[in-house]
Amino acid sequence: MTTWTSAECAEAWGVQPATWLGYVSRGQAPLPLPDPDERGRRRWDPEAVRSFPRPGVGRSRAAATPENDALLAALTRAADELDALRAR
Repeated sequence: MTTWTSAECAEAWGVQPATWLGYVSRGQAPLPLPDPDERGRRRWDPEAVRSFPRPGVGRSRAAATPENDALLAALTRAADELDALRAR
């Protein structure tokens, strides 16, 4: 059976390992498997991690399409132009 470390779980959720461990301590992530590995580290079932409803929105880049990136760049340029007009 393949298992994940806390660092691998954090990577799968797109968070830092400390954030992952915070989720675990608050019951906002799946519990680790009952037996730690040979080095005493807690391990998780990857499928349980993937299917568990993640709290919060995090920093998902799912909406970062090329079109949205172009729109953001255009809005940034417009904001810079407005700042320049205000400064005059």
